[in-house]
Amino acid sequence: MERSRIVAILIGLVVLGACSTKSQSTSAQKVKSPQAATTRVQTPSATTQIEEMSAEKFYERIKQGNVVVIDVRTPREYAEGHIPGAVNIDFYAPDFESKIAALDKDKEYLVHCRSGNRSRRSLQVFKKHGFKKIGHLTHGINEWYQKGLPIEKGNQ
Repeated sequence: MERSRIVAILIGLVVLGACSTKSQSTSAQKVKSPQAATTRVQTPSATTQIEEMSAEKFYERIKQGNVVVIDVRTPREYAEGHIPGAVNIDFYAPDFESKIAALDKDKEYLVHCRSGNRSRRSLQVFKKHGFKKIGHLTHGINEWYQKGLPIEKGNQ
């Protein structure tokens, strides 16, 4: 009698183990199904085109028109000298991201700072908010000054 009881318990454990393994593999199959892949949300950053530009290329693109130049330096830096027509949106301001997010996502923007560091970091904000096309002045307005390109002084 004792032996038949042990056999019954062992059979029961084997059956429970098989059911548990089957349900786990079914769950794994659900995750890998094509339907799961189609429900993924694609981030806006996948569609943002960013072009690194020299000062000369940046200037040529401005002259072609139909772009908005964004200067992400502080208002003081901007007032000391900026690219003509540039819009100042301070990278360090608490409302920086909301100001960027409010811009028209379909326009082309050319972004710069002093040396390229802040503007490079700002590109993540543009990507996050789904902008289509961004030009980045790789070495910032420092290179612009070195090339003797046009500068305005004062506030916007």
